[in-house]
Amino acid sequence: MTSTIKVDTIQNSAGTTGLTIDSSGLILPKVPAFEVLKTSNQNLTSGTWTKITFNTENYDTSNSFDLANSKFQPTIAGYYQLNACLYFGSGTNTATLGIIYKNGVLHRRLAYVYHTSASLDDYGIASACMVEANGSTDYFEVYGFAVGTATVNGSSTGVETIWSGHLVSVA
Repeated sequence: MTSTIKVDTIQNSAGTTGLTIDSSGLILPKVPAFEVLKTSNQNLTSGTWTKITFNTENYDTSNSFDLANSKFQPTIAGYYQLNACLYFGSGTNTATLGIIYKNGVLHRRLAYVYHTSASLDDYGIASACMVEANGSTDYFEVYGFAVGTATVNGSSTGVETIWSGHLVSVA
């Protein structure tokens, strides 16, 4: 004997929708996700790790991104994929690097570019990594580094500095 339950949404006892089933049968979970970008340029001081500031939020499904402080603080314990692209629109540098800080210290090194010529500009470095967050006190930030002068671009679509992330699995 088989049974059929016909529902469009599943809610918790407080009435918050946690799962939707669309007309084609796809299960659409409500997952924390964010995407932020820069809309103004940021100069990096040669030889110094500099926090990358983000000033435009495209979306933040769980209000976990603190735009005023440019940090992501997930409110659900679990494993998150973080993606960052730092676009360097001008400068005369031989190297640029990006890293993810967790709770104020280095957590993951991202992509880097190194060249023997001091004329690198108009390029991006992008990386993705998985991180674990406790859902209460852990927070993440993006930092950049340059050898020589470098400007992290914050303007045109397709060449902007952007950071995004989403929950992959609860802990």
